Amino acid sequence: MMLAGENSRVVAKRFGERVREIASRLPPGVEIRTQYDRADLVDRTVATVKKNLFEGAILVWWCCC
Repeated sequence: MMLAGENSRVVAKRFGERVREIASRLPPGVEIRTQYDRADLVDRTVATVKKNLFEGAILVWWCCC
């Protein structure tokens, strides 16, 4: 469970490691499938913010020059 204020990337990484550990001990024919990977969501969100900041800086520079 992620507590308020925790780093979601760190929590998601620890969760993934724990799932792999549990999966290695499951009986034959039983598997764990990820339906929602929060780490992927965080990475995509950070990439979007970076892109938007870059494009905003270019627009401000272009409008001011």
